[in-house]
Amino acid sequence: MKLLKELEQQVQGLPNIRRAWFTTFTLDVGFFEKHVLPVLLGMDAPTRRSDYERMQQRISEDEIDVRIFCDERMLDARQVKQTAIPIHGLLPSRTKSQRKVFDDESLFHPKVVFIQDEKGRSLLGAGSANLTVSGWGRNQECFAFREVSSRRQYRQVHDFFDAIQATVPGDR
Repeated sequence: MKLLKELEQQVQGLPNIRRAWFTTFTLDVGFFEKHVLPVLLGMDAPTRRSDYERMQQRISEDEIDVRIFCDERMLDARQVKQTAIPIHGLLPSRTKSQRKVFDDESLFHPKVVFIQDEKGRSLLGAGSANLTVSGWGRNQECFAFREVSSRRQYRQVHDFFDAIQATVPGDR
């Protein structure tokens, strides 16, 4: 999977990851937990239940803030989740704004990756790939990673995620 290999290269420059936030339209939880999460943690892909437990333990012990935000209507209740990573289903119509820009038919569609290490070095990825096997491995997708190189950029990334977090049910 080309995008997975690119993520692996990018995170090699960010030891001791402390934050990994993802947005997507559609989400394959199994794909994320089996392929993306091990790359973030520098671990092998899980093959047994105990491997998932070790990943979760590592997240907890190292206090790594991993979050996924996706369109609520694209969550499939039949997907089996193996970790305690928070998955936030969102609806753009819940966005608080001075003017009404989203309606009930609006989709939550950004595909963004934000990763930060313990020293504050940050990486931002954006493109067209959903967090699915097809998005990261089969489809022709566009995705690029760039270092967050200024305080202004860092603030813009946080403003983006703050606005998203404000729409999470129960966090308002």
